[in-house]
Amino acid sequence: MPAEENKNTLARQWEMLKMLPSRRPGITARELSERLQSEGFNVSKRTVERDLQSLSATFPLSCNDQSTPFGWYFAPGCHLDLPGLTLSEALTLKLVEQYLTPLLPGTMMATLGAHFEQAARKLDDMADSNPAARWTEKIRSVLPSQPLLSPTVDADILRGLQEALLRERQVEVHYRKPGARENAVYALNPLALLQRGPVTYLVATAFTYSDVRLYALHRMHALTGLESAALRPEGFDLDAYIRQGGANFGGGTEIELRLRVDAKLAAFLAEAPLAENMRLRPDGDRHLVEATLPDTWQLRWWILSQAEQAEVLEPPSLREEIRLRLASALGNYAPLPTATA
Repeated sequence: MPAEENKNTLARQWEMLKMLPSRRPGITARELSERLQSEGFNVSKRTVERDLQSLSATFPLSCNDQSTPFGWYFAPGCHLDLPGLTLSEALTLKLVEQYLTPLLPGTMMATLGAHFEQAARKLDDMADSNPAARWTEKIRSVLPSQPLLSPTVDADILRGLQEALLRERQVEVHYRKPGARENAVYALNPLALLQRGPVTYLVATAFTYSDVRLYALHRMHALTGLESAALRPEGFDLDAYIRQGGANFGGGTEIELRLRVDAKLAAFLAEAPLAENMRLRPDGDRHLVEATLPDTWQLRWWILSQAEQAEVLEPPSLREEIRLRLASALGNYAPLPTATA
């Protein structure tokens, strides 16, 4: 048997042994073949039956042959704790490493390091024989906005925040706001870490205040862990905070938004609404959009990005705000002086 084929057979049989239960009635060859196929192995029921017969000569396998279909299982008291990762586990770990690393505590990352390496080796070894092992090459997560490079976050500050979150302790940070020349010192009560596009934020309250705010990690220039318990606002819920627009720089209030949009934007919003309660109806050669949604800076950025296609009708204060910002932007685009010879 060629070396590559032998390796593929060993990988398949190893996965199969992990799927066998430790008691009757066991698992049938058909069920095993279906599970293996879901793991990316191109294997028939007949091949599984041959594998089981072969493996039973080395491993303590039993076959429940009192009724059909026959079920296979480990003999009582002989279940093996087999080392290694399944293909599904390897893929999961690879995705965790790619997308969730900034949100995992440092202590957990240190523990998972060896597993990440093992997952990478398994996927590399199986890449030529099993298309499922190449799954991470076929998926990506991208934002529907201009890509931005992630700002640099001090590794010690990230570890300190993660530890404070786990221990539910306060931290003292030297924080520089955008445009400020000097750092300000805050005693923060960490509530959560939030990944928003390329930027990681700490969701926290400051000192003894109860208003929840976002603090960008890359703007923290020093951090000291404190032994005082973090103060948690009564009833704080991270998911509710996000739903109410906190992750998009909102203050927790809602607005009744009315827009007049062109046909192209209306078709897009019909497929991807602004909110579950959004209403869309024709208005001459344009369309009216009505929705109740959180009043956030992100909403303003979106409206400005659709300036040619969307007109704010209500609320009047938002319409005036957008008008002034567009007028200010227009001032940046005065005709450039004509070059003279």
